[in-house]
Amino acid sequence: MALITVNTKDLLKLVGKSMPLEKLENSLAQFGVVPEKVSEKECELEVFPNRPDMLSVEGVARSFAGFIGAKRGYIKYDVHKSDYSVEVEDSVKKIRPEIVCAVVKDAKLTDETVTSLMQLQEKLHLTHCRKRAKASIGVYDLDSIKFPISYKAEKPEFSFIPLEFKKKLTMKSMLKEHPKGRDYGWIIEKLPKYPLLIDSKGMVLSMPPIINSEDSKVTKNTKNLFIDVTGTDKKTVNEVLNIVVCALADRGGKIYGVKLNGLDKKLTTPQMEPWKNKVSIDYINKVLGLDINAREAVILLERMRFNASSDKDGMIEVEIPPYRTDIMHPIDLVEDVAIMYGYDNIEPHLPEIATIGSEKPIETPSRKLRELMIGSGYQEVLTYVLTNKESLFRKMNMRETAVAETLNHKSAEYYACRNWLLPGIMNVLFANRHNSFPQKIFELGECITLSNDETGTKTTRKICGAESHEKANLTGMKSVVEEILKNMGVRYEIKQLSHPSFIETRCGEIIINGKHAGFLGEIHPQVLNNFNIEMPVVAFEIDAEVFI
Repeated sequence: MALITVNTKDLLKLVGKSMPLEKLENSLAQFGVVPEKVSEKECELEVFPNRPDMLSVEGVARSFAGFIGAKRGYIKYDVHKSDYSVEVEDSVKKIRPEIVCAVVKDAKLTDETVTSLMQLQEKLHLTHCRKRAKASIGVYDLDSIKFPISYKAEKPEFSFIPLEFKKKLTMKSMLKEHPKGRDYGWIIEKLPKYPLLIDSKGMVLSMPPIINSEDSKVTKNTKNLFIDVTGTDKKTVNEVLNIVVCALADRGGKIYGVKLNGLDKKLTTPQMEPWKNKVSIDYINKVLGLDINAREAVILLERMRFNASSDKDGMIEVEIPPYRTDIMHPIDLVEDVAIMYGYDNIEPHLPEIATIGSEKPIETPSRKLRELMIGSGYQEVLTYVLTNKESLFRKMNMRETAVAETLNHKSAEYYACRNWLLPGIMNVLFANRHNSFPQKIFELGECITLSNDETGTKTTRKICGAESHEKANLTGMKSVVEEILKNMGVRYEIKQLSHPSFIETRCGEIIINGKHAGFLGEIHPQVLNNFNIEMPVVAFEIDAEVFI
């Protein structure tokens, strides 16, 4: 969860309603943000990861106003036409291909507004933008820029004056000499060219996702803003831009569109039209155990700042604002009904079923496996069950086979169900390659394979462990695996195995009770290169079901 600090008076002013501090604290807790501290001066609030729109005082106030009954319905944000444009050059499309932009004029850039905008940028970068890897935000003084702007890639030797510096630096040297370069340089350091935004008079705006230039910085005299969001994921950059411009619009800013030329099709951003979803009153009542009618549900949804209407059959159509990135399925609307209804007001009922509860057989060996891994100095990690074929097969030097996939997926990153754990472990090592070594991690989790079962799939629990350090080798990993197998009390043997993800002759097959159960070995250099990992890695993976 992200912790944000908001000015208490500013929050209540934006909400449009005053209240005692004690009531404010209680109401915020019921609403779903966790108040760490509430005082006359400021509130420290923990915001759940699914609500990046509430990482600013404007976002909190917008939603909280509905919760306490001060406002209802969806705020419509108009996007005014303009002649502003950005030319997207081919040179940048393989490096950091996604870009969306907006202009906001006449926002009241008070100290509170600027502080909130800076905090919103920082928190979005750390959370929704995955430390700027998926997306990064640039904010500039509009009146210092001459359009059209070019979004291009330049060689690392290109130079300009970075923010808060007085002299020119090459883009390559910024990655080592500028604080932001040291923090985020890993995102682009291995690229042959670096992304760059530059206006038509040659003024550099920024080197995404690292640093803005000194020439285009926002000052106390700034009245109008140009905003860009660049990244690798189309959905994320659009979501982030909408969150930022909506926050500024809540401060009185007027939003203007920016034309993006050079893409597959001409596009004007931001795209602020609400989208629609439907949920039935029967579904709401069934999930929550309530007995409310459609009109009551519509009112609750309107207080959660949606526009909603119902028909005679109890089907509710909901307009979702462009900043609500968390709404993907009718169950998300049901959750908002529950929040507005009040969890404390929902009466618990025992389900009308006759069963005897017991622990699943797999849990007993799973608990022991965790204890053994932690006792061996490994740290447990959890990765997503959904991943992509790139990680599952190509990066692992594996031939592609059929896996369970989501239909009509909107993300190129999460659409295929994992059939083994090692690719996820490799991604964790990639994300932590700048941290200290040795790194010893493990995961105990479900994998999904296609089968002839009724559901068409089979879920199996596996355990995977990996070490990454200079002296990582097969002998060391073999001793760890043998210690685990001995403590689990199984009959085993380890035979030489040829596996494309591992170095030839440095890989072994794990046989338990006469059956294939897993493998271990030293990761192949090509696989390390595919994941951009420089340290040696040894790993093992075992089907945990064999220990039942």
